[in-house]
Amino acid sequence: MIGYLWASETTDAAGFYPRKGMGAVGWDARGPWAKRLKETRDAGFSACEAVRYWVGEPEDPKGGGVAADAEGRVLPDSEAVYRLGRQSVDE
Repeated sequence: MIGYLWASETTDAAGFYPRKGMGAVGWDARGPWAKRLKETRDAGFSACEAVRYWVGEPEDPKGGGVAADAEGRVLPDSEAVYRLGRQSVDE
């Protein structure tokens, strides 16, 4: 896993946060995910719907993908997403 795709139900925001230890691969994945999320948002999807839309879709060569059987997690706030992303790949 190179990072976390996230969405907020309260602020209608979405994005990708790379996982610690992924280096350039993780940071480079942000661009494709920003493009994908913008595409779905421009089509009228909410932030949460935009994230769900990409579950099971083909992987992007740089951004990767979300497995069809991936389970979402509900976290209390954006800081929890950042804490999760800052965990080492080895943890």
